[in-house]
Amino acid sequence: MKTRARFLNISATIILALAALTFSVLMVRGDEVIPLPDVTEADSRLGTAYTFYTSSGQPLPPYAYRAGSRWDRFDFSWNKIEDVQGIFNFPPYDLIVDLDRANGIDVIGILGSSAKWATVNCSVVNAEQDQGNLNAAPTGPLAVHDNVGWRACPPVNLDLPWDHKDNYWGNFVYTTVSHFKDKVHVWEIWNEPDWDAFWTGTPAQYAQLLKVAYQAVKAADHDAVVLMGGLAYWFEPNFYSEVFDQLMVMDPFGIDTYYFDTLSLHLYSDVYNISLVTQGIKNKMASSVGLHPIWLTEVGVPLWDERPNYPNTRYDNAATIHEAASFVIQSYAESRAVGIDKYIFFRMHDEAMGEAFGLMRNDRSLRPAYVAYQVTARYLQGENQISGPFTNDGVRRITYWGTPRGRIDVIWNIAGGDPVDYAHPAVLPSATLVDVRGVTQTLTAVNGVYTLSLEAATANTGVAGKYIIGGSPLLLIQTDTVLPQSALHPLPATTYGSVVTLTWDISDAHSGAWFFEVDRANSLTGPWINILSWNETKNGITQTATLAPDAGVWYFRSRARDNVGNWEEWPAGPEVTTTVNLSRTLALSVTTFMDANSNNFKDPGEVPPTQITTMALMSAAGETIAQTTGNQWFYQGTVPEGDYILQIKSVGLLPDTVHLSIRAGADIWAVASERGLKPVTDQVYTPLLLRQ
Repeated sequence: MKTRARFLNISATIILALAALTFSVLMVRGDEVIPLPDVTEADSRLGTAYTFYTSSGQPLPPYAYRAGSRWDRFDFSWNKIEDVQGIFNFPPYDLIVDLDRANGIDVIGILGSSAKWATVNCSVVNAEQDQGNLNAAPTGPLAVHDNVGWRACPPVNLDLPWDHKDNYWGNFVYTTVSHFKDKVHVWEIWNEPDWDAFWTGTPAQYAQLLKVAYQAVKAADHDAVVLMGGLAYWFEPNFYSEVFDQLMVMDPFGIDTYYFDTLSLHLYSDVYNISLVTQGIKNKMASSVGLHPIWLTEVGVPLWDERPNYPNTRYDNAATIHEAASFVIQSYAESRAVGIDKYIFFRMHDEAMGEAFGLMRNDRSLRPAYVAYQVTARYLQGENQISGPFTNDGVRRITYWGTPRGRIDVIWNIAGGDPVDYAHPAVLPSATLVDVRGVTQTLTAVNGVYTLSLEAATANTGVAGKYIIGGSPLLLIQTDTVLPQSALHPLPATTYGSVVTLTWDISDAHSGAWFFEVDRANSLTGPWINILSWNETKNGITQTATLAPDAGVWYFRSRARDNVGNWEEWPAGPEVTTTVNLSRTLALSVTTFMDANSNNFKDPGEVPPTQITTMALMSAAGETIAQTTGNQWFYQGTVPEGDYILQIKSVGLLPDTVHLSIRAGADIWAVASERGLKPVTDQVYTPLLLRQ
């Protein structure tokens, strides 16, 4: 949060009017931006911060909804709501929540800013609000006894049980969540606790604050989502790691998911830092508190060419309004590629800001970023996989597979200087190209490629002139919405041995078949386990061998994927089945004689031993399968495939060992062996290896 938002007055009359509102003219200035048609197909990943404001008499949530935003994130400030201990001022917030919900927008509530009465000697870090604005705020007056925009000190009594009457923070959280539990189901615990503008406590104190809040939220609304407070990251890059360490002590077995459901993160200006920072956090999670979803609850870039009071003055990590439009598409693609679940743009407008960030200006005229947001919401959704980012020869690419429009590649030039021509492989003869303004054109592939001209990057306001945003991005859409088809060939009723050979047909008349997946189960209803995928079935492969882990009935099902990422639907049940038999019938016939001259042959006059002779068939692990006493033995039985040992012992003679390697099969494996037992004085002995 770059600066605290000032809430504007909202009346019940406006909310009632919004219920009937179907269209409102979006203001544009003479030089620019015409919005695209309303985005109705957006998923729930995109949102905007502080959307509920009114500008020039018009509430802004309808504008946000048309852009594709489905979330509004704003403060439920403790020092405003409970300015006086035990008196909760909810009605103004009810108006805001109802306003958003009436326009199809859900709420992410930020719980934070200590009540003055719940702190001791708390020096105010954030600037005080202009008292003249207090009466215009929806909590009006915001706080009679505390005119601070955000009180950053830890509250007292955090170490008491969350539901103790003197744990004031626990009581505030429980009361607030209980009040809104039918309308608000996502709660962010504090804002930027790793920046002393919003939190003056230690990581350990924040971990305790988070624990108390988690317990209180879940007690009030068990299904609510609890966000670990949005990390500003760059002020204290190790803060979150120290919090994780504390949470592991508090919840050593993760019974309470370490007191948060999702981590929220704030990243600004440099699109390439999104992947770097997020992956580092994920790595730390994996080695400590376990992987949790990550939401980007603030993301944006300040606009140097429209900065209040200092227009057209470049400064570090800022962009122009046109570069900011590129930022929207690139930062969203980067976020989704690294696995971020929600993307909340900061912000919808510039009201009460010292810098300009908004998708629209305060006079409701649109910036180019508004249309870029519409492009993002309309096209970059509904995918079944995202791959990338890939960077080659100065070109960045992130691919959305299997969207409702097919395959979409987000492509841009990362370097400054001159535009570059980029050749992109074609899987279809024609494609649609969409630019940052939402303008579309049809491309025809030449010699199997599309050639794109990519504008150079210009936003070199990073450290040492680094380009923090690429050139204007292009969306290359190769549309194929027809699903591929595949079929496994029938298997034999019985398969002897663990090797099951699968063969199949796969076809796609449009973008072409890419690869094939096969699942295996040992019951009709699963669970299904994937055994073959891209690596085993790419490049037109239609046959492979797989191993059954055990004997019994095995079921198989398959689906195909085409070159734009469309998946064939899984069949309703198994496609083919086979019974795997891992055994074989062994017919073993053994006779013995005394090999007096130890030449491994039965010479005239060599007779069976007169001593007691024992013979045993054993597994390779030494388990006895069958045994007998005598000079000859006929054994027949069904045994699992594997390696076996026939051991023959006779008093006064050297023992004899025969190794048998039995493979599963339908027929009887007959083994006949005449074994010469040598005198003990003969030390030369070579066992005979018999194999099928």
